[in-house]
Amino acid sequence: MDKNQEAPAKKKGYVKLRHFSRQVALQNLYQIDLKNKNTINAESVTKEFLMQNSCLEDDSISPQELEGKIEDFELWSYASELVKGCLVHWEEINQKISSLAKNWALERMTVIDRSILRIAVYELCYGRDIPSSVAINEAIELGKKYSTVQSGSFINGILDNLVKKEAITAKKNSLEKKPEVKKPD
Repeated sequence: MDKNQEAPAKKKGYVKLRHFSRQVALQNLYQIDLKNKNTINAESVTKEFLMQNSCLEDDSISPQELEGKIEDFELWSYASELVKGCLVHWEEINQKISSLAKNWALERMTVIDRSILRIAVYELCYGRDIPSSVAINEAIELGKKYSTVQSGSFINGILDNLVKKEAITAKKNSLEKKPEVKKPD
Protein backbone atom coordinates (compact mmCIF):
# COMPACT_ATOMS: atom_id res chain seq x y z
CA MET A 1 0.00 0.00 0.00
CA ASP A 2 1.25 3.49 -0.95
CA LYS A 3 2.17 5.97 1.84
CA ASN A 4 -0.24 8.50 0.36
CA GLN A 5 -3.11 6.04 0.73
CA GLU A 6 -2.38 5.56 4.44
CA ALA A 7 -2.19 9.26 5.27
CA PRO A 8 -5.94 10.03 5.28
CA ALA A 9 -6.69 7.34 7.85
CA LYS A 10 -3.88 8.52 10.10
CA LYS A 11 -4.92 12.15 9.65
CA LYS A 12 -8.54 11.34 10.52
CA GLY A 13 -7.48 9.70 13.79
CA TYR A 14 -5.15 12.59 14.54
CA VAL A 15 -7.92 15.12 13.91
CA LYS A 16 -10.29 13.17 16.19
CA LEU A 17 -7.70 13.07 18.96
CA ARG A 18 -7.06 16.80 18.62
CA HIS A 19 -10.82 17.42 18.82
CA PHE A 20 -11.11 15.37 22.03
CA SER A 21 -7.97 17.05 23.39
CA ARG A 22 -9.67 20.42 23.01
CA GLN A 23 -12.70 19.09 24.91
CA VAL A 24 -10.44 17.92 27.73
CA ALA A 25 -8.59 21.24 27.77
CA LEU A 26 -11.92 23.10 27.80
CA GLN A 27 -13.13 21.16 30.81
CA ASN A 28 -9.84 21.78 32.59
CA LEU A 29 -9.80 25.50 31.83
CA TYR A 30 -13.39 25.72 33.00
CA GLN A 31 -12.34 24.23 36.35
CA ILE A 32 -9.31 26.49 36.54
CA ASP A 33 -11.36 29.60 35.76
CA LEU A 34 -13.82 28.76 38.56
CA LYS A 35 -10.96 28.32 41.03
CA ASN A 36 -7.92 30.49 41.59
CA LYS A 37 -5.73 29.70 38.58
CA ASN A 38 -2.55 30.28 40.61
CA THR A 39 -3.31 27.35 42.92
CA ILE A 40 -3.93 24.83 40.13
CA ASN A 41 -1.38 22.39 38.77
CA ALA A 42 -2.46 22.07 35.12
CA GLU A 43 -0.72 18.74 34.61
CA SER A 44 -2.30 17.05 37.61
CA VAL A 45 -5.76 18.47 36.82
CA THR A 46 -5.56 17.20 33.24
CA LYS A 47 -4.26 13.79 34.27
CA GLU A 48 -6.92 13.44 36.98
CA PHE A 49 -9.64 14.35 34.51
CA LEU A 50 -8.40 11.80 31.98
CA MET A 51 -8.21 9.13 34.64
CA GLN A 52 -11.84 9.72 35.66
CA ASN A 53 -13.23 9.96 32.13
CA SER A 54 -12.38 8.19 28.94
CA CYS A 55 -13.18 11.46 27.09
CA LEU A 56 -14.06 9.47 24.00
CA GLU A 57 -17.67 9.62 22.88
CA ASP A 58 -17.62 6.06 21.61
CA ASP A 59 -16.22 4.74 24.92
CA SER A 60 -13.47 2.99 22.98
CA ILE A 61 -11.03 3.18 25.87
CA SER A 62 -11.82 2.72 29.53
CA PRO A 63 -10.20 4.72 32.32
CA GLN A 64 -8.34 1.54 33.35
CA GLU A 65 -6.90 1.11 29.85
CA LEU A 66 -6.01 4.78 29.74
CA GLU A 67 -4.15 4.61 33.05
CA GLY A 68 -1.39 2.44 31.59
CA LYS A 69 -1.05 4.57 28.46
CA ILE A 70 -1.46 8.06 29.87
CA GLU A 71 2.09 9.29 29.31
CA ASP A 72 2.18 8.28 25.64
CA PHE A 73 -1.35 9.12 24.73
CA GLU A 74 -1.74 11.95 22.17
CA LEU A 75 -4.93 13.09 23.82
CA TRP A 76 -3.14 13.74 27.09
CA SER A 77 -0.22 15.39 25.38
CA TYR A 78 -2.16 17.95 23.35
CA ALA A 79 -4.74 18.67 26.07
CA SER A 80 -1.90 19.30 28.50
CA GLU A 81 -0.14 21.54 25.97
CA LEU A 82 -3.29 23.62 25.53
CA VAL A 83 -3.92 24.01 29.26
CA LYS A 84 -0.30 24.82 30.08
CA GLY A 85 -0.06 27.23 27.14
CA CYS A 86 -3.22 29.04 28.21
CA LEU A 87 -1.89 29.32 31.77
CA VAL A 88 1.50 30.63 30.65
CA HIS A 89 -0.11 33.25 28.40
CA TRP A 90 -3.21 33.81 30.60
CA GLU A 91 -2.94 37.60 30.94
CA GLU A 92 -1.97 38.17 27.29
CA ILE A 93 -4.81 35.96 26.07
CA ASN A 94 -7.32 37.70 28.35
CA GLN A 95 -6.11 41.09 27.09
CA LYS A 96 -6.55 40.01 23.46
CA ILE A 97 -10.07 38.73 24.13
CA SER A 98 -11.01 41.88 26.08
CA SER A 99 -9.75 44.18 23.35
CA LEU A 100 -11.77 42.35 20.68
CA ALA A 101 -15.03 41.78 22.56
CA LYS A 102 -16.89 44.98 21.84
CA ASN A 103 -19.30 45.90 24.64
CA TRP A 104 -18.42 42.74 26.57
CA ALA A 105 -16.25 42.70 29.65
CA LEU A 106 -14.36 39.44 30.05
CA GLU A 107 -16.06 38.91 33.41
CA ARG A 108 -19.52 39.17 31.79
CA MET A 109 -18.84 36.31 29.38
CA THR A 110 -19.85 32.83 30.42
CA VAL A 111 -17.02 30.78 31.88
CA ILE A 112 -17.40 28.25 29.06
CA ASP A 113 -17.15 30.92 26.34
CA ARG A 114 -14.08 32.45 28.01
CA SER A 115 -12.46 29.02 28.18
CA ILE A 116 -13.22 28.24 24.53
CA LEU A 117 -11.85 31.63 23.46
CA ARG A 118 -8.67 31.09 25.51
CA ILE A 119 -7.99 27.80 23.75
CA ALA A 120 -8.60 29.29 20.31
CA VAL A 121 -6.54 32.42 20.98
CA TYR A 122 -3.71 30.24 22.28
CA GLU A 123 -3.85 28.08 19.14
CA LEU A 124 -4.05 31.10 16.84
CA CYS A 125 -1.32 33.17 18.46
CA TYR A 126 1.02 30.66 20.05
CA GLY A 127 0.18 27.24 18.58
CA ARG A 128 2.72 25.47 16.43
CA ASP A 129 0.86 23.73 13.67
CA ILE A 130 -2.81 24.63 13.74
CA PRO A 131 -4.23 26.41 10.68
CA SER A 132 -6.36 29.44 11.59
CA SER A 133 -9.47 27.97 10.01
CA VAL A 134 -9.17 24.81 12.10
CA ALA A 135 -8.74 26.68 15.38
CA ILE A 136 -11.74 28.90 14.62
CA ASN A 137 -13.98 26.05 13.44
CA GLU A 138 -13.13 23.92 16.47
CA ALA A 139 -13.91 26.83 18.80
CA ILE A 140 -17.26 27.44 17.09
CA GLU A 141 -18.16 23.74 17.38
CA LEU A 142 -17.21 23.68 21.07
CA GLY A 143 -19.36 26.76 21.62
CA LYS A 144 -22.34 25.18 19.89
CA LYS A 145 -21.93 21.94 21.82
CA TYR A 146 -21.20 23.22 25.33
CA SER A 147 -22.60 26.75 25.51
CA THR A 148 -25.57 28.72 24.23
CA VAL A 149 -27.11 28.87 20.76
CA GLN A 150 -25.53 32.30 20.21
CA SER A 151 -22.05 31.25 21.33
CA GLY A 152 -20.92 30.06 17.92
CA SER A 153 -21.56 33.48 16.37
CA PHE A 154 -20.08 35.31 19.35
CA ILE A 155 -16.91 33.20 19.31
CA ASN A 156 -16.61 33.44 15.52
CA GLY A 157 -16.88 37.24 15.64
CA ILE A 158 -14.13 37.63 18.22
CA LEU A 159 -11.77 35.15 16.56
CA ASP A 160 -12.41 36.58 13.09
CA ASN A 161 -11.50 40.04 14.42
CA LEU A 162 -8.34 38.60 15.98
CA VAL A 163 -7.27 37.04 12.70
CA LYS A 164 -7.91 40.30 10.83
CA LYS A 165 -6.26 42.47 13.48
CA GLU A 166 -3.12 40.40 13.82
CA ALA A 167 -2.89 39.04 10.27
CA ILE A 168 -2.63 35.55 11.70
CA THR A 169 -3.62 33.78 8.50
CA ALA A 170 -0.68 35.27 6.66
CA LYS A 171 1.68 34.31 9.47
CA LYS A 172 0.36 30.73 9.65
CA ASN A 173 0.41 30.32 5.88
CA SER A 174 3.99 31.54 5.66
CA LEU A 175 5.00 29.00 8.31
CA GLU A 176 3.28 26.21 6.40
CA LYS A 177 4.98 27.01 3.08
CA LYS A 178 8.33 25.44 2.53
CA PRO A 179 11.00 27.72 1.10
CA GLU A 180 11.98 27.09 -2.49
CA VAL A 181 15.43 25.73 -2.98
CA LYS A 182 17.17 27.36 -5.91
CA LYS A 183 19.38 25.13 -7.97
CA PRO A 184 22.79 26.50 -8.83
CA ASP A 185 23.18 27.52 -12.47
